[in-house]
Amino acid sequence: LEKIFVRLLKIENRLINSGFKLPFGLSLVGYCIK
Repeated sequence: LEKIFVRLLKIENRLINSGFKLPFGLSLVGYCIK
């Protein structure tokens, strides 16, 4: 489960670095903070 989560975070980081912004609520990091 942790490996999947890390992979999703890496994908999200890549999207953000490409200039693709996720709404905070849909962001995996934002989901964890809640």
